[in-house]
Amino acid sequence: MAEGEYLEWLRGLGVKVERYEWKRCDGDGGKGLCLCAKEAVAEGVAAVRAPIALAVSAESLVKHGETEAGDYLRGGGRSCTELVVMWLMRRRFFPGERDGKWDPYIRHLPATFHDPLHWNEEELSNLRGTNLASAFPSYRARVKAHYDAAFTAVHTHNPTVWSKLEVTWERWLWGWSALHSRALPIRLLADARAERRKSPPRKKRRTAQGRDDRPLQGGEFADILAGMQQEAGEQEPLMLPLLDSTNHVRLAKVRWESSPTEVQLYVEGRSLAEGEEIVNNYGSKEDEEMLLVYGFVEESGKPVYPLKLAGGDGRWGLREDDPLPEGLVATLSTMILRGGGDDSLSLQDLSDCDQKEVELEAVAVINNLLSARLQELDPGLVSKQGDPYRVRLASLYRDGQRRCVELAIQETLKRLSPQT
Repeated sequence: MAEGEYLEWLRGLGVKVERYEWKRCDGDGGKGLCLCAKEAVAEGVAAVRAPIALAVSAESLVKHGETEAGDYLRGGGRSCTELVVMWLMRRRFFPGERDGKWDPYIRHLPATFHDPLHWNEEELSNLRGTNLASAFPSYRARVKAHYDAAFTAVHTHNPTVWSKLEVTWERWLWGWSALHSRALPIRLLADARAERRKSPPRKKRRTAQGRDDRPLQGGEFADILAGMQQEAGEQEPLMLPLLDSTNHVRLAKVRWESSPTEVQLYVEGRSLAEGEEIVNNYGSKEDEEMLLVYGFVEESGKPVYPLKLAGGDGRWGLREDDPLPEGLVATLSTMILRGGGDDSLSLQDLSDCDQKEVELEAVAVINNLLSARLQELDPGLVSKQGDPYRVRLASLYRDGQRRCVELAIQETLKRLSPQT
C-alpha cells in the first residue's frame, strides 16, 4: 500500500493527518490496517473528521468529470453501483492513462479481499450445510449480471478502450468488493448535496465523429443520476476515505454527524487513549451479511440459521436469543391441520387438547428436520485446504449456524419431553 502517498493526499485535501496513525493488526491475516488515534481524544470530541471533498459516489465522479463515468453513462449504463465499480477497477489496474484525483486512495485499498466471491472451490466447499451454500450461487449470478451490463455499456461507447482482455471478471470482483466492503450510507452526503445541486448545468459538446468524449461537467447528467439514485432496489453507494478505514466492532457505541463540509465519527461515552484503535459500528448485521459483503465474521457475532418450510410462506430465522420462533411452530401447525385439503381450518377451531396435539406434531417435524441439518454442519466436514484465514471465517460462520440449530433442537426436546 502506498501509505505515505495516501497520507500526503489526505493532507492536501484538508485532513489533519497528524491526528491519526495506521497500525497493522491482522494477526490472523484478515483485518489489515487499523486506524488509531495518534493523540488522546477527549470524550465528546470527534475521533475522525472526513472532508466531504474526499467522497466517492456516482454523483461526485460525474461532477469531477471522470472519463470512466462518461463512458459508462454514454453507453447507456444506468446503475450507480456499476458506475463506481467500473471506475474503481479502471483506475486501479490502468492508472497510467492520466492522474486521477482519487488515485492515491485507490492504490491504498487492499489488494486482496476475503468475501466468498474470491474463494476457490475448495474454500467454498466449507460452506456446505449452511444457508450460504444455497444462497451464494444466486448472489454471484447477480454480481455477474452487473458485470455483463456494465461491460456492455462501456464497450458500446468506447470499444477500443474497454475490452474483455482488460475488463476481466477477476478485476471486476476486486472493484465490487472494494466498494461494498467500505460502503457507507449515502444519507451522510445529504447536506453537501443540497449545496452541490445549486450549480447550473453546462451544455454538451460533441466530437466530429458524433461521440461525446469530453469529460462530464456540472449537471450534464443530472436527470439521469436522479433517476438512478431513485431506482427501486438499489442503494446508491458511498465511499468516504479516512472514515472507511475504521474497522467494525458490533457492540461499539459510536455516532456519525454530517455537515455540508465533513462527516465526523464520535465514540460515545468515553475518551480514546493515545494509540488506541478508532472503531466503527456498521449496524446490527447478521453473520451472513458480514461474511458475504465485508469478508469477515466476528467471534461474538450475530448468527442466524434461516429455515424455510417446503410449501410454506416466509422464512424463519433461528437465533440464539429466539431459537424456536412461535410463528414457525404456528405456521407449520396450520400446514399440518390443512393437510387434509380444507384451507378454511385454523388452530382456533380446535379444542385446547387437539390444538396441543397438532403443535406437538409440528415440533416433532421441526426436530427431525433440524437433526438432519445438524449433521451437515459437523465441524469435521471443514477442509483445511486453502487460505487459512478463509478457512477460519467459514468455521466461525458454520459454528454460529450450528449453535442456532442446536439451541432450536434443545427447545423442541423440551416441548416434546412430556410426551416421550
